[in-house]
Formats: sequence, structure tokens, C-alpha cells
Amino acid sequence: MTFREWFRGAAPGILLLFGIGTFWLVGYSSVWQRYQLDVQGTVTARQDFPRNKYNHGPTSRYTLKQGDGSIREYTTALGDAALSRTVPVGVHIAKRKGELFYFLNDRRVDDFPLMASLIALGVAIAFMIGAGFLLARERWTRARRFAG
Repeated sequence: MTFREWFRGAAPGILLLFGIGTFWLVGYSSVWQRYQLDVQGTVTARQDFPRNKYNHGPTSRYTLKQGDGSIREYTTALGDAALSRTVPVGVHIAKRKGELFYFLNDRRVDDFPLMASLIALGVAIAFMIGAGFLLARERWTRARRFAG
């Protein structure tokens, strides 16, 4: 079996793997998590943690006092889904579920890379559609061989 024959047989699986992986990383880990995030309150404390073997980058843990007086914690992570790691103490954060932007002291912060995410999702979908076409073409070619 030549490399070309092997690659022709493996191409649909490779495209499908890249498509699903990109869709997962961009669609779920970035867009969906940011879309689902619901954080509101005034920052009363912030702890910054440097990168270590347990996390993938620097993180910050905010202690937020909500409007009803309750205390909630929010920990940022590395990536587009997280809010800023540099919000100072005393600032009011308002990030509602269903929105990609958020507010700091009623000032809108729209730092989510939506266009780049949409392009990456488009490429992922194109990979998955391409894999489907290649698989369908392969099955159609086999069916023609057996029929004729």
C-alpha cells in the first residue's frame, strides 16, 4: 500500500478528527462557556495565582459581593471564555448569561474574539462536511464496483 492510497483512506477520518476537535475547542470551550457565564457583583478581594503545574496559566480568584449581600467567588482561567484577570477591587462586574460581553462599572467590555471564533467554527464545519463527502464518495465508488 502506497502512502497515497493510505492517505486517501485516512483523509475522511483526519478531516473528521480535526473538525470535531476544532468545534469542541472553539465552540464549547470558548463560545459556549463564555455564553453561559453569569457573574454579577462588586469585587471585594482578588487573589492572583501564577502559572504552575496545576494550571495552564495565571489565574485570578475574585470574591464578589452581590446585590443581596451574599458572597460569591469567581475564578478566571486562561482562554477566551474567562473574564479579565486584572479587575481591581471595588469594581462592579456584570456578566449575564446569554451575552458574550460584560460590564465593569457600567462600562461595556466587548473583548471576546467573536469573528475569529466564527471563522474557526466555519472551518470546523467545513472539515466535517468534507469528511462526509469523502466517505459518501468512497461508498458510492464501492457500490458501483460491486454492481458492475
